[in-house]
Amino acid sequence: MSFYFLSFLLCLISDFALASLISFEAMSCSLYFYMLNSVSFDSGFYFSSIFLLVAVCEGVLGLSIFTSMGFSPGKTGSMVRSCSKF
Repeated sequence: MSFYFLSFLLCLISDFALASLISFEAMSCSLYFYMLNSVSFDSGFYFSSIFLLVAVCEGVLGLSIFTSMGFSPGKTGSMVRSCSKF
């Protein structure tokens, strides 16, 4: 399973727009999870749950953008569709 996922990512990184989108989403999600881990539960469960909610929303947003790119016409959409055959 992970081999197919890595092959799919390596295929997508050849396009600069998709590579920048993937790196932005990965950086945002890792930043949110870092903030979630750095907040102690003594300072409040509310703040940590807000960070987790934002991280999940960021991941869903990135996945929806990525999926809509696959259905878009043009070079980017055809590249996503060709990479998804792995």
